Amino acid sequence: MEYKKTVFFFVNDKKRIKQQFIKRDLELISKIVDVISYNDIPILSDYVKNLLVLPLLIKRARMSDFIYGWRLYNYLAILVGIFTKKPVILVAAGSDTANLPKIKYGELYYPIKKLMIKFNLKFTYHIRFVDAHLKDQLEQNIKKRFNNYSILPTFFDSKFWIPGENERKYILTVSTNFRENKQQFFTRFLVKGIDRFIKLAKIFPEEEFLLIGYNVEIFKKFVKDIPPNLNIIEKLSKKELLSYYQQSKIYCQFSRHEGFPNAVCEAMLCGCHVITSEVNGISTAVNKFGTIIYFQEKNVWQSISEKFLKLLRNSGEINITGREYIMKNFDKESFSKQFINQLLNNL
Repeated sequence: MEYKKTVFFFVNDKKRIKQQFIKRDLELISKIVDVISYNDIPILSDYVKNLLVLPLLIKRARMSDFIYGWRLYNYLAILVGIFTKKPVILVAAGSDTANLPKIKYGELYYPIKKLMIKFNLKFTYHIRFVDAHLKDQLEQNIKKRFNNYSILPTFFDSKFWIPGENERKYILTVSTNFRENKQQFFTRFLVKGIDRFIKLAKIFPEEEFLLIGYNVEIFKKFVKDIPPNLNIIEKLSKKELLSYYQQSKIYCQFSRHEGFPNAVCEAMLCGCHVITSEVNGISTAVNKFGTIIYFQEKNVWQSISEKFLKLLRNSGEINITGREYIMKNFDKESFSKQFINQLLNNL
């Protein structure tokens, strides 16, 4: 499907273009509109040094109809938009709407990033939120209401993420964290609720718990009292990860903050039963097809234990209704139509 528009698809840090949800976004958008590449332009992680390549980015972006950038702190996309007078669409994905002082998480927790985001929003033509909760959170955190926005979650390939014939034995969670700085490690550790996952493993020592996405040496360096029924595996390929989803009877996601939970949706597509916290896009993804925990409630761990036992009793059956819900609501075709109707038709 071609829409006769040209986009300058831009990510501040080229490392992020390898993130699966951004990669999928780029691949599908490339089928809708022409995408101008900037792969030959050396984008760095240094904010000041990146200004040196700004003239090259401006020259490249002049050929586009609009600029599309991931993250609200994407200052280069905004500067390019200002100098080329092209409309800028920014994607709010999660951390860029958050301010969690207790665990020092969220771009809005840091004063400089907060100023940068506020500046960017003054020159942003349209914001794409991956979940409606993020819009509410951003408005609350910066005391500003938005009118020109869309709610468009990420999408998933239901032909790849499928249930298998494997025996289901794991209690699984997936969260990438290779940070060697202790503070950064624990911020990521806590925001993804890995401490809660470990506590659950201690309550149910007879079950086999599996954490995918951590460097084992770094994990053991910072985390003490690891239960013997918790196994840790480093980051896997998509194909390898699929196999573990298919071998898992329950998927856990006890995050303290989320944008839109990719791993939860992938697990549901693979037929896993899910038990999650109730934050941001998780409740949208799970809906009524999983078990949601309200961690602010009293006696929450008693409630978790009871609900987890109930899930274990039913875990022999594949979560077909959960898979069907994700297929119906977060598929490629639906994303393409909404991308055109909500974003392109408003330019």
